[in-house]
Amino acid sequence: MICLTGGEPLLHPDFYEIAECAHSMGFSWGMTTNATLIDEETASKLRKSGMGTVSISLDGLEQAHDSLRKQKGAWRRALRGLKCLQNEGFEPQVTTVVHRENFDDIDPLYDLLCEMGITCWRPINVEPIGRACESDGLLLHPDQFGALIKFIRGKRYDQSCPMEVTFGCSHYLGIEYERMVRDHYFLCGAGILTASVRCNGDICACLDIENRQELVQGNIKTDDFMEVWNNRFQVFRRDRAADCSKCAECTERFLCGGDSTHTWDFENKKPLLCYQDYHDYL
Repeated sequence: MICLTGGEPLLHPDFYEIAECAHSMGFSWGMTTNATLIDEETASKLRKSGMGTVSISLDGLEQAHDSLRKQKGAWRRALRGLKCLQNEGFEPQVTTVVHRENFDDIDPLYDLLCEMGITCWRPINVEPIGRACESDGLLLHPDQFGALIKFIRGKRYDQSCPMEVTFGCSHYLGIEYERMVRDHYFLCGAGILTASVRCNGDICACLDIENRQELVQGNIKTDDFMEVWNNRFQVFRRDRAADCSKCAECTERFLCGGDSTHTWDFENKKPLLCYQDYHDYL
């Protein structure tokens, strides 16, 4: 499965040519997008290019979404794009990054998505990485994180819920919640199940991981991808928990493995988010 992500891929002048090439080679491809550039014509072109799946970022209701995107009208354009994709026969997944400023939008956004006939919704917490660390008003309080996880579990076991509500792949959540908020047990697949090729050709793991030179495993312009995949990536295929004194003493370290790679502090060798810190709220 090929996923085109990292910004707005429709800005690339050769996007459709690349997509059609991947499709003609037998690859299933999908896209993560803010949907602001998708109109009826674009949705039709995406269908003809062989797109199989699409995930739309909708970060709350209008005010919260536009505030986070720092662009007035972004929410309405995202909804337009979402509806155009639906009209073309796609079943878009909606992904919502939940933070302090849009936390109260969860329930009304759920109602809106139900009305729109969305079949899959993935609410996830904002992560303590990148620009989220530059603002004191984004990271969820522990009680909010716990409420988000309980909300997802409640919807998954509510027979009246018309859509699949699922937490993302991020974070070990403890025995009580594993398989309760998603279909699988936690496993960070970075470098194990997932690899990526950046625009400069660098072969890496998950694109959410910070850009560090020691994590680059090769370059598609000079290296054979399968050789890299089969014989490198050792930095990802090891137990990071062994590097952290707190993790090493944890009774659940072999289930967690140091949690997600994209929230691992490579400088201080510890996870930036640990479910044990939220245990009392889950």
